[in-house]
Amino acid sequence: MLILAKSLSLYQQTAKTSKWLPTDYQKYKNSTPLNNGVPIGIVSRILGHASIKTTEKAYAFLLDKTIDDAMLSFEKKMQEL
Repeated sequence: MLILAKSLSLYQQTAKTSKWLPTDYQKYKNSTPLNNGVPIGIVSRILGHASIKTTEKAYAFLLDKTIDDAMLSFEKKMQEL
């Protein structure tokens, strides 16, 4: 129960809202691996989707921090070339 409470609190901070629906929590929970670098193909299989397109439509929204981190990583790799 503590893990659920922590997850909900983090979701509310991320979404900047105190109101949430169970479907909002589901989207947050299922998109968290994507926002932490797990490839979409793996997340899709974990969720039991027949197609990656299903996962993309439902859960592939990314947090601003995820996008910023990806760009910083890309820029660093480009500088190493």
